[in-house]
Amino acid sequence: MKITIITPSLEPHDAISIDVLEQRKHLLGVKYQVEIFSEFCHDSIRPLLATKEHVIQCLLEPDNLLIYHHSIYWELGEKIFQLALCSIIMKFHNISPSFFFEEFDPLIFRVTQQGRKQTARLINSGKFKWFVGDSQYNVDELIHCGVNKKQCSVIPPFNLLQDFENTTPATKIEKTLKEFDYVNLLFVGRIVPNKGHLHLIRTLNSYVNFYGTNVRLHLVGEINPRLGKYYQLLENEINKYKLGELIIIHQKVDLKTLHTLYQSADVFLLLSEHEGFCVPILEAQYHHLPIIAWDQCAVGETLGKGGLLFQDCDYDAFAVAIHRLTSDKELKHHLIQNGIKNLKQYHKSIILKKTLTTLDI
Repeated sequence: MKITIITPSLEPHDAISIDVLEQRKHLLGVKYQVEIFSEFCHDSIRPLLATKEHVIQCLLEPDNLLIYHHSIYWELGEKIFQLALCSIIMKFHNISPSFFFEEFDPLIFRVTQQGRKQTARLINSGKFKWFVGDSQYNVDELIHCGVNKKQCSVIPPFNLLQDFENTTPATKIEKTLKEFDYVNLLFVGRIVPNKGHLHLIRTLNSYVNFYGTNVRLHLVGEINPRLGKYYQLLENEINKYKLGELIIIHQKVDLKTLHTLYQSADVFLLLSEHEGFCVPILEAQYHHLPIIAWDQCAVGETLGKGGLLFQDCDYDAFAVAIHRLTSDKELKHHLIQNGIKNLKQYHKSIILKKTLTTLDI
């Protein structure tokens, strides 16, 4: 059996791309024949790709297998899918609801809207033999769309936590962060409307009102040039509360810088409104960083007991929790230990075992 994995795009440091590339690597490691195809691909990854023509030829063989990673509307992917005569598994990463983008960019709004309609079409085709979600939240969404729950399983995405093991801190950044005795808050995630940056800014304002300005909020994430209106909204909010000197945005960081920011932070603050999984939770727990999170979508199940989880979006409560975690060493230690335990279920060996079990279905 030859396995073909397809996904719309492959980019370095992207969680879905990492899942695809690591899935390929580990399946090759257990002697499967594996090929991948992506329409939009970073030059550094392109040598790994099979051609579209070769992929289609493979999918015409009934004994082969297609793993379709679904995360956004993909016209070419659906055409390839329709041609396939082999068994097909969907890996569902979820699609951000379009309403998040309606007032900011018509193209992203339309693509996310089309993506959710495409999910329904793919499901209704009846061609999938199995569905895999990154989280139970994602599986529940598939079931809501009409998938039989007996055809579903949860397999977390492969991750690159092991890459941090041999990474040394970025000395200059580490020195800068430790030079002043700030409370360093960290969030890692693309700067897009569903990631809750407005909530982070408002929480910072509450913290400053209660405890003063000895705090810095570090936002790690790329800025999409199409979302200028959203960034203007964030800038207006920052200016409204006079927080400009307290917020640092880090774009396109390398592994050393990311590692250093995690190591130097006091609290990981996660107030996202939509997550189908959330790899930065694992990265924070790997770095023994306590987490404060709003319980939205898959956040709670990914986090486990390794953080303070809030049911309501209450900026004052978040601010008080930050202060408590920086002063209550016993609570901080308890959450860190729970985070370490939580990470065990996301080890690559467990994810591979679940993947191989799915291939045998």
